[in-house]
Amino acid sequence: MLAVDEKKLLKLDDTKALELFRSGELAWIYSHLLSLGSLSGMVKRIAELTGTTVKGAVKGAEKPAAKAKEKTPAKKTPAKKRSEKKAAAKETPEKKAAKKKAVKKK
Repeated sequence: MLAVDEKKLLKLDDTKALELFRSGELAWIYSHLLSLGSLSGMVKRIAELTGTTVKGAVKGAEKPAAKAKEKTPAKKTPAKKRSEKKAAAKETPEKKAAKKKAVKKK
């Protein structure tokens, strides 16, 4: 994979750095560096969700054992947790009827 070496980028002479800045290319270079910083986290997340590993992409990752072909259940994401809470909090017809009775008694 090709990547920008930030150490070499910082060693550029001022005229070349100014040229990159004025042309807008410096912004693209730093966007690229920021993206690379997120890459390992993304690979780990995909591996967790799919139950696989990519050798060399994540430190310490090894090929899954032949027996481990079945997928591990995916972790619940915050969005799933929220939707489950909303579903549990929705009023059922029984809850609505109980509320009406409570209001009438007062």
